[in-house]
Amino acid sequence: MTSNDFFAYRDTYLSRQMPARLFRREEISFIGDDFYKIGDARIQVNPYVSSQLDSFIGLTREQASIVRKASGEAGIRDFRNYLAAANSITKPVKLALIGDPESRKIVSAVPIKDQMITAETFFDFAEMFMDKNGYEPKEFERSGTFGNGLTIYMDSHNPIVRQIAPDEDFMTDSLYMRWNQGEVEVGSYFVRLVCINGQIQKITSPAAKTYSLEPSKISMILNVPAQANLLESSFDKFRSKALAAIGTRASMAELKYVSRILDAHGVDEQTAEVISPYRSDLQAYADSGHDISHGRANEIMSSRNVWDVYNDLTRFATHNDVWEKEDNRRGSLKAAAVNFLGRERDIRKYVDIF
Repeated sequence: MTSNDFFAYRDTYLSRQMPARLFRREEISFIGDDFYKIGDARIQVNPYVSSQLDSFIGLTREQASIVRKASGEAGIRDFRNYLAAANSITKPVKLALIGDPESRKIVSAVPIKDQMITAETFFDFAEMFMDKNGYEPKEFERSGTFGNGLTIYMDSHNPIVRQIAPDEDFMTDSLYMRWNQGEVEVGSYFVRLVCINGQIQKITSPAAKTYSLEPSKISMILNVPAQANLLESSFDKFRSKALAAIGTRASMAELKYVSRILDAHGVDEQTAEVISPYRSDLQAYADSGHDISHGRANEIMSSRNVWDVYNDLTRFATHNDVWEKEDNRRGSLKAAAVNFLGRERDIRKYVDIF
């Protein structure tokens, strides 16, 4: 992808982005059904935003259900507004609300810890970041709505390739930059060269995230690539987990865990079973006379190798033709795959000297 492609994408994105406005939490009050009073306007929100707003004021689904059953809609309205007012005093929060001009509904709400970061500011910063550090854009992923969030994947002009095992070569210094109105985050993006699979790992350092793009706040994140120890430690952590997974069988509990990840990302059952055959393995045990449905699944081996399951996850996330190229479920699944790889293994590879 060339710089011209980057600028063309930026112009398209900015021309299609939905409007966002900043509000204080105390300016938002619940009316009833899916309607809120936001500032001076009566606005309808979708169920996803309703759950977001509840989480901002500290109201769980379980609490909402209990209050609604006990006191009806009037009770849940009063309780929501009480929590919002109380938390506005003890934990002030600003929210960026993103609206769809066509449906006239709020489609997303983002907490703002410092300043609202506009898409225009983000693209300018991404350009500055790449110019300073010798990176070029590779691809983009966005949320379902323009203006709600974006991830840019970047490759170095002089990539570093490291090997963790024979035929397991990785490009280790690619990066992703993720934005929403509340923050910008930079993290590691590894590419397994044998199949060009991508995998995402957060850099666990305050230097890799910022809640403002004011000049005084961006120096640390702007210089992340220059802090070689951050990128090296990120890959070293990944490498140690990969080595533990190679040659290690997955437990039935681990297959179930991966199946749930795939289900949460909307992957159809047939495809999910190819990647993580939890249901067919469970049936195979039953057919052989072993009912393990109530057993300790973390102690029971599955038919699959951990590394193979992991690579099938990242291969699907990177190359499937079911999702659009810009679908942010790709990045979410790549990150979930690395989280799976980073878990303590249920069944470890043992060395037997006899």
